[in-house]
Amino acid sequence: MGKEESHFHSVLFVSEAKGRGINMGMKQNYRWDRMTMGACYYPEHWDRNLWGEDLDRMLEAGITVIRIAEFGWNKVEPEEGVFS
Repeated sequence: MGKEESHFHSVLFVSEAKGRGINMGMKQNYRWDRMTMGACYYPEHWDRNLWGEDLDRMLEAGITVIRIAEFGWNKVEPEEGVFS
C-alpha cells in the first residue's frame, strides 16, 4: 500500500459511515444514562472491501464509537506545526 493510499483510509472509513446514515457530527452526549461501547479500528490493515462489513458487525454488536487513525497523526502533521 502506498503512502498516499494509506493517507486517505481514515477519511474513506468515515465516508463509509456517513453513507450509512451515521451522523459523525452529532453533539457529544455525556449523560450517563447508558453505556457507550467503543472499539479501535485500523482500516489501513484491512482490505477496503471489508470496511462496510466491519462497520455492520460493530453496529450489530452495539458499538457506537470507533477510534481510528491514532497511529496516522504523522500523515496529518508530518512535521511539528506543519499540517497537510
